Amino acid sequence: MRAGALLGSALCSSACTNDTDTLALSELAQPILRGSIADPTELNHTGALVVVDRASRERTWFCTGTLIAPESVVTAKHCTGTILGAEARGLDVAWLAGPSVAAPVEIIPIVALELTPRSRSGFLGIGRDVAVAHLEQPTSIPPVQPLPLSDAQLGQTLLEIGYGVFRADAKDGGEDGVRRSGNATLAALHGSIYPAMFGSFESYVEWSFTADATDFDYLSVFTPDTDPLDELVLESLLEDFDSAPLLDGYEAVAGGRQPGDVQSCVGDSGGPLALRAADGSWQTYGVVSGSLYSTSSSCDFGTVFATFGPDSLAFLRNAQAWQDPCGDVPAEGECRGGAAVQCATSLFDDRRELLTRDCGESAQDCFLGPNGAECHEPLPHSDEPDAGTVRESDAGNVLDRDAGIDCPQLPGPHAGNATGSTLKGARGGWARGSRAERIGAGGPGAGLRWHP
Repeated sequence: MRAGALLGSALCSSACTNDTDTLALSELAQPILRGSIADPTELNHTGALVVVDRASRERTWFCTGTLIAPESVVTAKHCTGTILGAEARGLDVAWLAGPSVAAPVEIIPIVALELTPRSRSGFLGIGRDVAVAHLEQPTSIPPVQPLPLSDAQLGQTLLEIGYGVFRADAKDGGEDGVRRSGNATLAALHGSIYPAMFGSFESYVEWSFTADATDFDYLSVFTPDTDPLDELVLESLLEDFDSAPLLDGYEAVAGGRQPGDVQSCVGDSGGPLALRAADGSWQTYGVVSGSLYSTSSSCDFGTVFATFGPDSLAFLRNAQAWQDPCGDVPAEGECRGGAAVQCATSLFDDRRELLTRDCGESAQDCFLGPNGAECHEPLPHSDEPDAGTVRESDAGNVLDRDAGIDCPQLPGPHAGNATGSTLKGARGGWARGSRAERIGAGGPGAGLRWHP
């Protein structure tokens, strides 16, 4: 498909069909490509997909995703390429809820992906552009309900929401990581994409030659009655115009064309085509898949949404029932009765499973160290000469205290939370007791947290 453009993260939102089920956006209005800042907490079900640098914790947003279950977010399948690429480069990927990337309400790591089958059909040539990202832990934010569109909704005004480009002609890219929203009139559910996006064959012809569509009658420059080449060109363009079908039942065109409509753009991919019902609950009918460009805007002529036809809806219903194989085991793992328990996660390998190692089999103890829960040689015992005193480590962290008393907080920059612990012997960063976290930085046990 010529001039197709993937969309990355932000989206616009809109009002609904009548006063009782319409989100009041009049107080929020200002441009996503003609959208509005969308900071109400009731929109926190729509968040940004972000890459997080493990060292600096710097966040970079790239797509949008909408919560459909406490641990599951629906987004566009083409967004998962960025997710897998980030993991391959040693970066974390998360779903961020909140009015902007700079002011998150929650940031929850993505630990599993589910994708609809790939094929060469659809606007982007990848089949149904729908995927689900599963989160490391549940959120209390109310999810939205995915639903199918019907022909009866043609002409209805829905809502787009996202975090991407809001000024497509801006030299700086027009991105600020702020959630925006705006109206999107449902234009087509069947047939060719181009009539719904351009409105006329003449506009499509002009765009094909100039990457724009103006009031000028571009067909007037052709003389097919007298010029065989002009006739051939127009016949070829007409064939193209009529032969770029929506994936029937799984794609729709909305927004960008009617007065008051917004235009999704880079960063909006995966964002919802949403509606607030009369009871205050939220529904989503699809995710932003892609658009076209023009000379005046990097995104133009409306948006193609991947919608939730029967197979996609069944896929989402199954994803809503997902249960984390790792349960409530924390990211660093934990020690259970002398066993080191960790959750192994690989998005690329589609792997999320619990791994358990019995430390006792190798005469070791379980510790929480830099690599999480792991088996390690036992710590020194309290019958050593230095037992009873927590001393300064080789790294100079002053920890002189009688180890026979409770230590709610240990001094020194590396002291951990040892609330309620009784340290029975420590030397050069080692510690034993009912529960002791990192103490000092020296010695062979530095950085370990022991949990008997």
